[in-house]
Amino acid sequence: MSDDGNDRFEDAATPVHVARLALKPPPFWKPNPRLWFAQVEAQFVRAGISTDETKYYTVVAEIDSAVLAHASDIITSPPASGKYELLKERLITEFGESKEKRLKRLFEGCRLGDKKATTLLREMKDLADQHIDKEVLKSLWLQRLPTNIQQILATFDGSIEELALKADTIMEISATNVDVNVVKVPDDGMQAAISDLTNRLDRLTRNNQRNFVRSDRSYTNNVSHSQRPVSSRQGASTPKQDTLCWYHRTFGDSATRCRSPCTYRQQRAEN
Repeated sequence: MSDDGNDRFEDAATPVHVARLALKPPPFWKPNPRLWFAQVEAQFVRAGISTDETKYYTVVAEIDSAVLAHASDIITSPPASGKYELLKERLITEFGESKEKRLKRLFEGCRLGDKKATTLLREMKDLADQHIDKEVLKSLWLQRLPTNIQQILATFDGSIEELALKADTIMEISATNVDVNVVKVPDDGMQAAISDLTNRLDRLTRNNQRNFVRSDRSYTNNVSHSQRPVSSRQGASTPKQDTLCWYHRTFGDSATRCRSPCTYRQQRAEN
């Protein structure tokens, strides 16, 4: 009888022992206690833990005392039932964002950036936490996407999750095309256009150089002409000498004759 009793005790104790070994809760994650509890509850399922007391004492044993201090009243005087859920809600309330704050971040702060469309949707669903209608969530999510992606998705039917997968594919293809266009070698038409533009620039440069030489020569000639005052005076006095007769032009004051027309006497009177 004793042997049978020992066998039954070992059989009953073995599942508890295995569960204790399999359960390894991660350190409590203050930035997102909801996610931490979800991870712990997944381990509860794997370990076959379902009773309220086992869940409660497992969490109390694993969480740091600085965190448990925020639920000291529950720890010191736990209720007869619902211990785990009460502790869970208290820690989520203490360290997690309020519903109002999460919804505000959903409507105002959640952006695509360099994330995938599916990643953005997952973050928005987590912030919504089933507090808003799915169609409203879909509309908010679409507004966060680039305009061209919105226009393409408008032609598709399906759930928001299916649209998110399509958006990922479209954005990946668009990014690939941009990269290819950046590194693509110019085709023959582009090379011809570049060659033609280069030739035009060369001709323009040569024309500018020739115009500069002409301008320089013109400027030099103008300066040379302006610096010959003697020739100008001589040219101006020539008409007066042409009005003298041969006698006065040849003999000057010693001339004994004068032949008209001659302005010798007029010039002399003016002097």
